[in-house]
Amino acid sequence: MSGYFIKVGQFASSRNDFVPARIIKELEKLQGAVPAMPALQVRRIVERDFGRSLDSIFSTFDMTPLGAANIGQCHRACVRATGQEVCVKIVSPRAEWLFRQDIKASRAFCKFAMPEWVAVLTRLSVNS
Repeated sequence: MSGYFIKVGQFASSRNDFVPARIIKELEKLQGAVPAMPALQVRRIVERDFGRSLDSIFSTFDMTPLGAANIGQCHRACVRATGQEVCVKIVSPRAEWLFRQDIKASRAFCKFAMPEWVAVLTRLSVNS
C-alpha cells in the first residue's frame, strides 16, 4: 500500500471521533513508518541528477534521511564548494506512478461514494 491509501490511513488516525482506538493505534504507524530509499539508490539519483559524483558535490551527506514520505525523502548535507549546510530532497523514481495511482484510487472512490459526480470527473479528465 502506498500513496492514496497511506494518506487515508494518516487522516483516519487523527479522527478519534469515528475511528476506534485500537484501529487508530495501528494507523498511527503510518505517520512516520514510510520506508526510506536505500543509500545506493539515493546516491544514484543524486549523481544522475547532478551529473557528477555525490562526493564531489557534498563534503558530508547523511544517508539516513531526516524524513521519508511516499514521494521522496530529505537528507542533511554540506555543500563542498561553500560549506553551507543544506537539506537535499530526493524525489522517488516512483513519484509519478504513485500520483497516477492516487488519481485512479480517488476516481474509484468517487464512483463508489458519489456516483452523481462520475460525469463531472469524466469531463474534467477529458478537458485536462
